[in-house]
Amino acid sequence: MCLSRSDELWICDQIIYELYLSLLKKKKKKKKKKKKKKKKKKKKKKKKTKKKTKKKKKLTWGKKGKKIPAFFSLFSPPPKKNPPPIGGIKKKVFPGKFFPPPNSPKNKPRKKIGKTRGAPKGE
Repeated sequence: MCLSRSDELWICDQIIYELYLSLLKKKKKKKKKKKKKKKKKKKKKKKKTKKKTKKKKKLTWGKKGKKIPAFFSLFSPPPKKNPPPIGGIKKKVFPGKFFPPPNSPKNKPRKKIGKTRGAPKGE
């Protein structure tokens, strides 16, 4: 059975049209849902604590009741008695830095560790 040229073209057109429709159906897929972005939690700011102001130390000389502020001590002459040093009175150390006092543990001879050489004591 021979088909005319126009019939062949019509069949071809029908096939192409069916393919086109099938492609259209494939394209109409479900759209993917976009994932919601999680909101970042805001960090709470720490409250800054106020810095405590340091009180100026007052220099005391001689009597306890007599207090002279450090600022004025620069201009006023110190009392006749020798003032103690600003760092405080330090205990007198045995004279000579490298020679400890006679009763200190540093002066004692070192004990020998381990066995000493020589004949045993019993013999």
